[in-house]
Amino acid sequence: NLQLPEGILRPALGVYATEVVLEDGSRHPAVTNVGTCPTVEMETGVTVESWLLDFRGDLYHQHIRVEFCKFLRPEQKFDTVEELKTAILQNAEQTRAFFHLS
Repeated sequence: NLQLPEGILRPALGVYATEVVLEDGSRHPAVTNVGTCPTVEMETGVTVESWLLDFRGDLYHQHIRVEFCKFLRPEQKFDTVEELKTAILQNAEQTRAFFHLS
């Protein structure tokens, strides 16, 4: 999860199909949320959180680049964490379709 410093331009709050580029140049499709995490009511301000699909590895202390490719849905508050998980899985399927992955 990345916190954005003051004064940085950011995309609209919501969920995106993105590509994350690692330091080694490899590219990985991801679902990225830009927002305030209203379902879990975190007090962190706006964060950028990317879930790299089918990725195994450690990304701590790496510099990455997140490339925003397609807006999937606006940020929303779900009634339960289970509803949030279901939406994220749907967003993952939308991202796979966008990148033509099976």
